[in-house]
Amino acid sequence: MTQTVDWLNRYPLCPYIRRADYGIRSRTTLPLDRRLLDYQLIYVEKGEFIIRTEHAEMIFGPGSFCLLQPNVKHSHHIAKPGIIMPFIHFDLIYNTGRERSFPVPPGIEDISPHLELLQPNLNTIAGLDIPIELRPSQPAYFRDSLLKAIGLWTTYEPLSQARANHLLTELILQLIEQFSPDRQEEHAQGPQSLSWITPYLTLHLNEPITVEDMAKRAHLSRSRFSALFKEKFGYGPYDYLLKLRIQNAQQLLRETKLTMADIAEACGFAGLHHFSKTFKKHTGLPPSVYRDTQP
Repeated sequence: MTQTVDWLNRYPLCPYIRRADYGIRSRTTLPLDRRLLDYQLIYVEKGEFIIRTEHAEMIFGPGSFCLLQPNVKHSHHIAKPGIIMPFIHFDLIYNTGRERSFPVPPGIEDISPHLELLQPNLNTIAGLDIPIELRPSQPAYFRDSLLKAIGLWTTYEPLSQARANHLLTELILQLIEQFSPDRQEEHAQGPQSLSWITPYLTLHLNEPITVEDMAKRAHLSRSRFSALFKEKFGYGPYDYLLKLRIQNAQQLLRETKLTMADIAEACGFAGLHHFSKTFKKHTGLPPSVYRDTQP
């Protein structure tokens, strides 16, 4: 996915859930215009609501998904009382001021005072065409992962929230692949396409994944899989998995107060000693020193 890789180099993905909830609405609401600073992903479990933009009006019933991207003028109206609509507000691209950002409430259309917090719109930066009325290629899996992410995040435990962000990462990557303009080229590669690798490994970092497991999932022999993997990613399968684990550990060290043992477990290391030794080998610093040097 050449085009996708190009924009990812300029806008590295770092999903950050700002708010997640089950969104129960017991009465109808007035349709007030707003523009979001971040993204909002909604699943309609029960009831019905309407989204209006400058160009369309869309009705969302049970089982439907909605993705509202930043800086798109819209209003939403609860058409029938008693709606249940689980949702996530999130940043997709890293912003140093993300902790100061907020879900824009209905009625606020002028976001010009907060432009430094505005997330880029995927359809603009990546040349995608992701609609507001979302139809994921695997709706049941998408729904289950979204609900699991909301459940994890609403425990308000750092480790669970980190796992929720990983689930969200996989969902976003699925959408990027589904709506990428060059996805047909990848799909034409058949069973040897390895586009699933990064989201799969990211979601299962804390599990004991082997090269044999990955090769089996790709329906390839270990040798053929390893050769294709290195050609695509520039690393062997094990080295790439280790790279993702180190990157995840760095994020947890920067952004959480989890213990070293919890981080080692979350990132799939065999134990605290293995984690410390491997982290220092690849970053030049022990995990504790790395954490202390972060702003």
